[in-house]
Amino acid sequence: MATKTYRGNCHCAAFVFEATIPEIKKAEICNCSGCYKKGAVWAMIPDTKNFTMVKGDLEKATDYRFASKRFSHKFCPTCGTALLFTGCLPGDDKEQMGVNIRCFQHGLVPDIWNMDTNIFDGRSIGAPYKAPEFTGPLPTKEVEGGKVYTGSCHCGNVTVCLKSKPLDHSFESPAYECNCSTCIRHGGTTIWPHKDQVVIQGSEHLSTYASGMLKAWEKTFCKQCGVFVVRRPLPIPDEVAVHIPAAAREWTVDAQHLLPLNLKLLNGVDIKQLKITHIDGYDNIPPPYVNP
Repeated sequence: MATKTYRGNCHCAAFVFEATIPEIKKAEICNCSGCYKKGAVWAMIPDTKNFTMVKGDLEKATDYRFASKRFSHKFCPTCGTALLFTGCLPGDDKEQMGVNIRCFQHGLVPDIWNMDTNIFDGRSIGAPYKAPEFTGPLPTKEVEGGKVYTGSCHCGNVTVCLKSKPLDHSFESPAYECNCSTCIRHGGTTIWPHKDQVVIQGSEHLSTYASGMLKAWEKTFCKQCGVFVVRRPLPIPDEVAVHIPAAAREWTVDAQHLLPLNLKLLNGVDIKQLKITHIDGYDNIPPPYVNP
């Protein structure tokens, strides 16, 4: 079987690796609660001798374990990129290893949005996931015909509440997925509600990461489990704002009242029912990302 060497890295480049594995033709997706919330897409490493850390010490990556705790999920504590997992299935002492395709450098794998998929039924292993409870106040903004949704990161340190039009096939606004170097790595599907439509409980458990030329938004993710939560707008000085191109103003200067929220946090929402808009941020949002 033909093999190929894939090079990957977290966004901030603290961790860079190479894996020589059979050429990837299909995406491996696990439907367990943790992999779903991270949006992870896996490539299995048949022989760990063919995996090499080029930069960074995995011992310094954040380790997250859940359910049976048989699997170690590693993510970068600085940028929140989910890197890989290692562990053994129940009744099997052979260690398995998978790396997150979302880390792979642009162009090395087919378009994730259009790849064929194999689904691993991780949801059926162990006890069912119990969604953490949101106990905070409701959002203050009135939404005609609105519905209240709650959700959380995976570990439950951060919980959220959203007041929104029903998130089903009738929802008129698009949900966004972007392939820019940051978004493709955090694996989220976002809508852009008004900030007063959202309440976040446990903000002290969030890490933040800003990147790009403008640093108009900071990504927030849970320090313990690494799940992407929201993007928060950062103040843009007037002397910078006047130089922002017109095409970029709608998602920077004119979007300071919005709070892009990761739909994968929310309980009872079937994202497949929504209108998904794919944004080619990799080619259209400057500056170009430089692969380490």
